[in-house]
Amino acid sequence: MIPKKDFPEYYKIVKRPMCFEMIEKKFKSGKYKNLESFFIDLSLITENVFLCPNIEEKYRRNACDLVDHIKSILVCLKCSPDT
Repeated sequence: MIPKKDFPEYYKIVKRPMCFEMIEKKFKSGKYKNLESFFIDLSLITENVFLCPNIEEKYRRNACDLVDHIKSILVCLKCSPDT
C-alpha cells in the first residue's frame, strides 16, 4: 500500500484503495469467486497509482509492470486447453 504518511493526498483522491496485502487477505479468506474479480482488484492497483500526480515514479513503473504481467497471464489463460 502506498504509505499514507508519504502521500496523504492519495487517500483523498483514490476512492477504492487496493494493495497486494488486501488481495492476499481476500484470496486466503475465499472472497474471490472467479478470476474476473481477482483481476479487477489487480487492475485497481494500477489505476489508482495514476490518479495522483505526486506519486513517485517507482510506483508508476511497478504499476506498468503489473499491467504487462496481467496481460501475459490473460493471454496464457485464453490459450489454455482448460478454458
